[in-house]
Amino acid sequence: MALSSRYVRLALALLLALSLAGGALARVRVAVIDFQPNAKGVDEATARAITDMMITELWKSGLFTVIERARIEAILQEQNLTLYGLADPKTAVNLGRLLGVQALITGAITQFESRTQGGALFIPGTTAVVAGGETRGTVTIDLRAINPETGEIVMVARESGSATQSIGGVAFSGVAYGQAETEGIMAAATYRAVTRLVDKLKGLFIAKGAIEPSHVVKVDGSRIYLDAGVENRNAKPGDLYLVYQEGEKIVGPRGEVLDVEKEYVALLEVVEAKPRYSIAKLVKGYPPYVGHKAEPAVDRDSAMATRFVIPSAPQASAPVAPSPSQPSATGPAQGAPQPSSSREAINRSEGMEVIDSFPIAENLKNQIKLLHRAGYTNYSNRKYDLALLQFAKAYELYTGNFLDAYWAAKAQLKLGKREEAALWIDRALKANPNYEPALKLKEQEKL
Repeated sequence: MALSSRYVRLALALLLALSLAGGALARVRVAVIDFQPNAKGVDEATARAITDMMITELWKSGLFTVIERARIEAILQEQNLTLYGLADPKTAVNLGRLLGVQALITGAITQFESRTQGGALFIPGTTAVVAGGETRGTVTIDLRAINPETGEIVMVARESGSATQSIGGVAFSGVAYGQAETEGIMAAATYRAVTRLVDKLKGLFIAKGAIEPSHVVKVDGSRIYLDAGVENRNAKPGDLYLVYQEGEKIVGPRGEVLDVEKEYVALLEVVEAKPRYSIAKLVKGYPPYVGHKAEPAVDRDSAMATRFVIPSAPQASAPVAPSPSQPSATGPAQGAPQPSSSREAINRSEGMEVIDSFPIAENLKNQIKLLHRAGYTNYSNRKYDLALLQFAKAYELYTGNFLDAYWAAKAQLKLGKREEAALWIDRALKANPNYEPALKLKEQEKL
């Protein structure tokens, strides 16, 4: 069943409106070739409308620039090429070179059907019956992404979308009154198939490093700012971003850098989208630093399953403020005792030499130190909610960490949460009943 001309006009109008919105960040340049109508009930107009929907969703992602259809058709005509000729790698390379794209996207609609199930109920005392049931629409699209430099098919995907609509009406003498809205159902089913394919394309180009990352540009307590906004990345509330730092370089036999590993540190969710930036919250992982890179998450399930590592401050970021145990240029940090290996000194200290006394592996100590230093920096800057998060993460790595349990209690007090502060003090004293700063705080605040 073909989509209505009204739907086609709407899709084209939306595409035109979106094409007028510029973006400063580099996008992946692609050409979408009109999908083939390989399913029963699909004509060329329907196939073009579905292609338009794919183009629109690619643009809306904020990651792709799509070559207009008129230019593709003009080049095909000039070069005496056919769409079916794209199966030949030489033809695909030629077209890709002329269009100047990074990928050619082709596809076919292989399923496009709607089915209605239901029955009828007679109305007593009349000749009328109530017609009822449910219509289910299913659309399947096969898609290929072709590397225009080599003609190689770099991705093959098939996605289906389904939508249902309960329908009903009153029938007199066999004539039913009530609308099934089948076209709306098929449009919804198509949209679901298309958006799933767009997610797969996003994943492909993110993995290849072809999509320029966004960045963490500001951290203000629990509010994390990204340079991904409505205008440059079509960001919207609910979008997910994976924040990462660059890890080990993969070097080839001749010393060339083949790739750089990504170490994911956080999963963020956009809560407010501005024209040029977004404000996000931390969903999972560790609080990021300014300068960390961010990429769109393809889907929530895989993003939530990501393994996160403790972040390190990017080299370009501002110097980290000294923690209680770090000497500053003018001498020891205020209130910090001089380092000592004695148990008495550890029981009096509020600094990082306490962490050195823990009976744990050195690499785990280093991870705890990173979090503690970040927490103390935020605490000193009165960003108590973010400091609390970092102290708590440090405690989770080793529950004998009475130092960060103590600092978490102090952060909770600054936030006005006395009951939570009392719980953290109890954790600190459970790990070390002789820890004097915790005993003193418990007595002073009557926790």
